[in-house]
Order: sequence, then C-alpha cells, then structure tokens
Amino acid sequence: MGISKTEINLRRLLAAAPQQQNQAKLIHYVATLREQLEQLAEERTPEGLPRISKAQVNDYSEKIEAIATKLVTPLPPV
Repeated sequence: MGISKTEINLRRLLAAAPQQQNQAKLIHYVATLREQLEQLAEERTPEGLPRISKAQVNDYSEKIEAIATKLVTPLPPV
C-alpha cells in the first residue's frame, strides 16, 4: 500500500513550515495542514480500513500543533 497524494502534500508542508518566517503564510500552512490531516484520517483502503493508523494521525497532529504554537508565541525583539 503506497502513500496517498494527501499524505505526500502533508509531509512536504510539515517539512517546509519550520523555515517559514512570514506569519501570514505560516497561518495558511497550519490551516492547510489541519485540513489535510482531517482528509487523511478519513481516507480508507479498498478494503474499508483506515489508510493510516491513529498513532500516525496523532503524530502528525502533534507536529502541526507544535508549528501552531509559533503563531501564539511572540518572537523576541531583535
């Protein structure tokens, strides 16, 4: 069983998000990541089984929320 296009996009965005300095883009990244995770959690195999495990969904969710915390934590003055 291969990985879906949604999961590929989610992984790419997760990899790119930590380097993003623009707050507006980071907000968009987090919103998109959350949407993609929701879609991924709903995907099923032809046999009707979940495409990814709940543990993997939780792992992705934790990573997304870690990125989201940067939105509420103000950056130190330079």
